Amino acid sequence: MRVLRADARFYWAEIASRLGTALHIVTTYLDRSGRYLIMEFHRKVWNTDDSSFSLPEGRPLTFQEELRLFGYAEDFAEVVLGEEKKLIELKMKEAYGEDAEVNVEEISRA
Repeated sequence: MRVLRADARFYWAEIASRLGTALHIVTTYLDRSGRYLIMEFHRKVWNTDDSSFSLPEGRPLTFQEELRLFGYAEDFAEVVLGEEKKLIELKMKEAYGEDAEVNVEEISRA
C-alpha cells in the first residue's frame, strides 16, 4: 500500500499532436535527499495510435515506450523549485514529439 506523501503535488497534462490527444495525471514529490523531483505519469485517456511501439529486445524501455505501451512511466530530475510544470511539459514532448501542444495545470488539493 502506498502512502500519500505530504509534499506530493498533482497535475493534469494534456497533449494534442498529429498523433492524437492524451490526458495524463502526473504526481510529483521529492526524493528522501530533497535533491531530486520524482515524477509519475499515468495516462488515463488517449486516442493516439501506438501500434508502432513494441517491447524491445536486449535493452530497457525508453520513457516514451514505457508511457505509450503501458500507460505509466516514472522519471526524475534535479529540483529546480517552480519548474515542475516545465519539466512535465518536456517529458510530454519526449513521449509525443516536439510538435505536441502541451497544457499542464496543477490540481488543487483543496
